Amino acid sequence: GDSFWLASYASWPFAHLLICDDRLILTYPEGAYDFPRASVVRLSRRDGWVSRALRLGWGGLRIEHAVSDYPPFVLFSTLDIRSLCERLPAAGYPVKT
Repeated sequence: GDSFWLASYASWPFAHLLICDDRLILTYPEGAYDFPRASVVRLSRRDGWVSRALRLGWGGLRIEHAVSDYPPFVLFSTLDIRSLCERLPAAGYPVKT
């Protein structure tokens, strides 16, 4: 949902990120965000200190984009951030770590 930081937060299993050749689509219970490839400004990995300290796979992907109708960025949380951050570059979406 929306936050007081003017961003949006979505978490697995309630949200899913679909990686397509021409776009990223983030679905969540209230709807979906459709990010055409050209609108994706930056993807960056976010790990909490607990996840890093315990070597858990939890983490988030911050999606910064240029779609004016959406919040400035969306944070997608997942239990397997490592796999997600491997799949995105393989599809041509670089991830800042």
